[in-house]
Amino acid sequence: SGASRIDVLAFVRNMVAVAGTNPKSGKAAGGIRITALQVIGGLFTNDKLVTKLAPWTLDIMQLCHRSLRSSGNGEPTFRIAAVQTACCVATACREASLKSKPLEGSRSLAIVGAMEDRAIVETTRLLRYAVTDKFSEVRNAAANLCAIMAPMLLYSGTLAKTSGDGS
Repeated sequence: SGASRIDVLAFVRNMVAVAGTNPKSGKAAGGIRITALQVIGGLFTNDKLVTKLAPWTLDIMQLCHRSLRSSGNGEPTFRIAAVQTACCVATACREASLKSKPLEGSRSLAIVGAMEDRAIVETTRLLRYAVTDKFSEVRNAAANLCAIMAPMLLYSGTLAKTSGDGS
């Protein structure tokens, strides 16, 4: 029935709760945490939902960081899903920013303001942890996230000139 509508924000809230459950609990059995992360990443790939989900960027990055840290050293599938979800969120931020402010002239590399500062800091923390993972698949996903984030980290303003003696 096409008449019923789904509350997307409540759905995301539920998926965040499921993805953040204790891995040893009964609710986390059968790969449901991986699926929840993949669903969240899929929601961020939808062009119509990106603007509605943009305020969730920091929360999702924190979830991905916690997921990366809580999964232990065994099988890497959950850690890969966490980093790939972060990639989807970063891509959505980049695409939403490009729609609202197209690049022009010398700004062809920098996408300033695409992601809020706290989300960028959280993504940096996630990357610091992901690049040291023992599985190459996780490090590969982290390299993809680095490539996605690079244009959003460039500083386009002018820095104040200081002399070499600290004055």
